[in-house]
Amino acid sequence: MNSLATSSQWTYLLMRMGRFVLRRISMLFQYVYVLLLAAPALLIKRTISMPFQLVLGHGAVLILSDRLVVKVASSMQSTVLVEYANAQRMSKASAKVSACTPSLRLSRGAVLTGLVFERYQKVAPADVLDCAVEVRRKFDSAGLKPRGASLDRYSQLRAGLEQVAQLFGDEVASRMETLVRRYLAEGDYHTGLCHGDFHSRNIMRDQDGNVRVIDLDCVRFEGIVELDAVNFALELEWSASGVLWLDTLASAMEGRGDNIAQCLCRFSVRWSEALGLVYFLDRVGQEYINYGFKYPKLKMQRAVAAIQRANDGTIDLEPV
Repeated sequence: MNSLATSSQWTYLLMRMGRFVLRRISMLFQYVYVLLLAAPALLIKRTISMPFQLVLGHGAVLILSDRLVVKVASSMQSTVLVEYANAQRMSKASAKVSACTPSLRLSRGAVLTGLVFERYQKVAPADVLDCAVEVRRKFDSAGLKPRGASLDRYSQLRAGLEQVAQLFGDEVASRMETLVRRYLAEGDYHTGLCHGDFHSRNIMRDQDGNVRVIDLDCVRFEGIVELDAVNFALELEWSASGVLWLDTLASAMEGRGDNIAQCLCRFSVRWSEALGLVYFLDRVGQEYINYGFKYPKLKMQRAVAAIQRANDGTIDLEPV
């Protein structure tokens, strides 16, 4: 047992080191591309002005000028075009949704593809929860349906189950699938417009003080809306304590999630272990589908164990 644990720890450390090196190399190439090609093209077109800042995102680099931001696609994994399409569709969903959706302009040329939009301001920490609740209510104005989700049409949940099966075995994944299907058929949830990456850093204010929500590449138009609230609550806890969402979720599953439950109440969402399970699979699956990211087994083990104890009794989580 100890030798297996030690081997797993070394494997995990080597994987982390490898990912770190690859990320640094990728960052270098992305910065070089933006500085030598994309930024000069935008300066010539007077889209941006000097000085500007660069911020690296998922498959994109943000160029922050005085009044505008350009989100430049910098890799094949970029979701810039998806984000633009989502914003266009959201602007037509309802007047309230349109009011909190950024106005994006697509800039395409020989050397770059990017989104141009107004540079927004961060929301004060004391106000961010109120602003998030406001945004979520505006999203709800586009229409809500009781239940209605299907595992067969929910690629994120299926991808999450596949990750669990690979790391913890088919038996664990099968039991989770049974619980998910039961929740989707009988659970207390709604389907509608979801942000998909709903957290405090994506809640902003424009120059007039209006609340805006950014980063629209994960938007779903028939998603489980309660998952936005769970994501916000877990990420808010991370912002305050630095605790990874997997550990915060595990604590909630273990009955120590008062902060999460209180935050969810602001969104009129009631915490349940089944909702936590669905969120877990959804997020693991989404990060794999959108970004090719796989959580290592050691990071997921506590959460998986807590989910199983809360939902279906303790089962063996030894390496398969």
